[in-house]
Amino acid sequence: MIGEYFRQLNDSSIVPIISLITFFLSFVVLIFWTFTRKKHYLNYMGNIPLDNNIKNKNSEIKNETTK
Repeated sequence: MIGEYFRQLNDSSIVPIISLITFFLSFVVLIFWTFTRKKHYLNYMGNIPLDNNIKNKNSEIKNETTK
């Protein structure tokens, strides 16, 4: 599929090639970053909305301005 895409370009422009490579590299980096995260970090981030012990600085600021 990618080979057919490159054959159709016929040296018309370098911009589509750069765009394709940029998208592909960013996708690969995102997948790599996702799979290299620690399990503890993912569990911590996943539990933030459910944990009442973590202080929300935005709500503190909101409470201070409403006083």
